[in-house]
Amino acid sequence: MPNVICDMVKCKHRSKRPLRSYIKKSGEKCYGCTLDAISILRITGPDNYVVEVIDGKNMAACAYYDPIDEED
Repeated sequence: MPNVICDMVKCKHRSKRPLRSYIKKSGEKCYGCTLDAISILRITGPDNYVVEVIDGKNMAACAYYDPIDEED
């Protein structure tokens, strides 16, 4: 099974332990996804505001992103 590196810090499906085989160029630890299968969707918007802000780079997001509920 391939490793999926997750950059979504507050996702419920992100692993709690860092991956041993991968490190980012900045030296930060990489974390994997605990789901067996994921879908990657292209980010779009009705007025293309998001596309202009991101400047066409990194235009994908996980379809199963589920934020951690934080109690205030």
